[in-house]
Amino acid sequence: PLRCASEFLEMTEEFEDGNLISKTEAFLTFTVLAAWRDSIVVLKTCENLSPWAENVQIVRRCCDSISWKAFQDRRPRGEISIDEAWWFDDVVTLRIDHFSRIIAALKAKGTKPEIIGSCIMQYAEKWLPNMEGEAQGQRGHWYAKNELQLSITSGKNQEGSIRQNKEQRMIIESLVSMLPPQKEAVPCKFLLWLLKMAMVYSVTPALMTELEKRVGSVLQYANVEDLKKEQCTT
Repeated sequence: PLRCASEFLEMTEEFEDGNLISKTEAFLTFTVLAAWRDSIVVLKTCENLSPWAENVQIVRRCCDSISWKAFQDRRPRGEISIDEAWWFDDVVTLRIDHFSRIIAALKAKGTKPEIIGSCIMQYAEKWLPNMEGEAQGQRGHWYAKNELQLSITSGKNQEGSIRQNKEQRMIIESLVSMLPPQKEAVPCKFLLWLLKMAMVYSVTPALMTELEKRVGSVLQYANVEDLKKEQCTT
């Protein structure tokens, strides 16, 4: 907030040496961006500071710092599994647009598709209904209510419900768009569940078609229980 305020007040070196902009820039560069936890905290703070945080490049720099630190995780394979990467828990708490930027940066750096897919699955588990159709996980700062309404056809036209449905649809569409193309990135069970959510929340036809093709390409790997469960809950 202080960096954005200094920009708004135009507190530059033209008025006084060592003015607030230069001081906050130095703090961001040498303290915040150097630390994982501080980068996460500042990025979450930026969610309430748009467009100022974007204009002064705080969001971009935080996303770059976070993605680079996550990519540099080089612990021996035996010490960490794909679905237990140490950075997952923090990254999945971010707003979907910031999460998407970090995933895009990780892809560009060559992160394995299985790791990207596992992180996407954990994000979906946190913010969307689970595979049994129950509301779970943190609904956080995006939602006016603590419990997610699973049916969007219940006839309720309250503003809060409409906003929730729109945000859920945006999350689903974003997750579908960022799925790695490799078949091994996510299991068929997850794709079937994501397809069900896409139908419930009426995602765009183009993304629905893309997801249907993706499911069709891996359907041979689904087991009977996966198919039964999705048929019963659709």
